Amino acid sequence: MYLDYNLYIGLKKIHREWKQLDKEQDILNLKLNELEVYLNRYYIGGLIECGFLKKGLNYSYLVTTTTGKYIFRIYRNNWRRLEDILYEVQALTHIYKNFENISVPIASQNNEYFHEIYCCDESYYGVLFTYAKGEIPHINEKSSYKLGEMLAKIHIYTDEFKSKYKRSYDIDLYHLLDEPMKFLSLEIERYLSKESCEFVYSLKNHIKHTLSNLELEIGFCHGDLHDWNVHCYDNSYTIFDFDCCGIGFRAYDLAVFWWNLKVNYPEKEEICWKAFKRGYLNTRKLGEVDMNAIPLFVVARKYWLAGILLKNKDVFGTEWINEAGLNNFLTHIKSDVKDFNITM
Repeated sequence: MYLDYNLYIGLKKIHREWKQLDKEQDILNLKLNELEVYLNRYYIGGLIECGFLKKGLNYSYLVTTTTGKYIFRIYRNNWRRLEDILYEVQALTHIYKNFENISVPIASQNNEYFHEIYCCDESYYGVLFTYAKGEIPHINEKSSYKLGEMLAKIHIYTDEFKSKYKRSYDIDLYHLLDEPMKFLSLEIERYLSKESCEFVYSLKNHIKHTLSNLELEIGFCHGDLHDWNVHCYDNSYTIFDFDCCGIGFRAYDLAVFWWNLKVNYPEKEEICWKAFKRGYLNTRKLGEVDMNAIPLFVVARKYWLAGILLKNKDVFGTEWINEAGLNNFLTHIKSDVKDFNITM
């Protein structure tokens, strides 16, 4: 029987997507009795309940035992390699020696931090973390100051950190700009005008050229510090989700918080950004060159995020990938050029 080639390719794509959805559903449906064999390897008391909490770039489960609550994370095997995971584990255990306001991996009875989990004929890696009590903090001057102070302490306690494990990336200009453009270029050329495409390319090249000619501080970074990765309980803050951590620009680590304010809390941006900077700089110094580079890193964050969304369509969906969605990205970076007085 004759079958149109394009139709054949389309059907193969749908079949792959169905298989992927089946795998996703099996992973999401893992219950206490299926994870019990792994959770029993920890000194965490008797198991009461284990339920799916959220799906992001990884899968998170809330574990309740007779001693309290914990988070069991299963890493997507097309997102993080084992060495990436072990780097994160080593970094967090290092930080925790001096700074306890983080969610930290828990070692099993055999002093192992990860377990290989078999599901859907594939293997995944799981890590158990301490539970961050409380709720997402209200963003205000007080909480922003505190988070700036906490990020500074993380930088202080990782200034000399070295790992025997290698991340599959550094938080460098390739990671923030070049790699995202591989995914972004296909979509902007499809949905935006030639003039708009040239602007996106020119701005990216300008940011890369400018930052590459600066002597910027490099060190361990959280990589994704904003209010959704923090919980507050009884006036105590706990930072979690270091999944995007790595060696990179310290100025970028601060820029992520400013990016979040600009996008999600524009009415609080000015006062909260000033408070965050005070909290950081009253705890740890960062050079003037680095501080002046932060606006460019705010824009770079938007390129990085667009790349993450496009690279992980199975997580974030494709509904936003259209003319309106890409024009929204364009509007945001054009607004940044104006707000930050970026001359290209």
